[in-house]
Amino acid sequence: PTQPVTTEPTQPATTEPTQPVTTEPTQPATVAPSEVRYLLGDVDDNDDVDIVDSTYIQRYATMIRVPISLEMLMRGDVDGDKILTVVDATFIMRYCTHVKTPYPVGTYITAE
Repeated sequence: PTQPVTTEPTQPATTEPTQPVTTEPTQPATVAPSEVRYLLGDVDDNDDVDIVDSTYIQRYATMIRVPISLEMLMRGDVDGDKILTVVDATFIMRYCTHVKTPYPVGTYITAE
């Protein structure tokens, strides 16, 4: 060869990044509002509106203890009046027997 072989690098190695590292996001994080999607009339949250759901509402309306939270029971407020009554239970029973109801029992509802 016409030029000598060198084993050392021609430029010193760099271990520092060329740009500073940023730990903060470039845009603020956005949080979606908390939405709950549920099947109207499905108070026991088993993805099915059935006679058990109606029974839980009847028990609650007559002050018999039920093993479900009030939040879950309110999924049975099919007439939307914010009060659980035997009227709600009746509409669920009508839905279960394929009788039309004026409320969207058995459809998914999104609530905040």
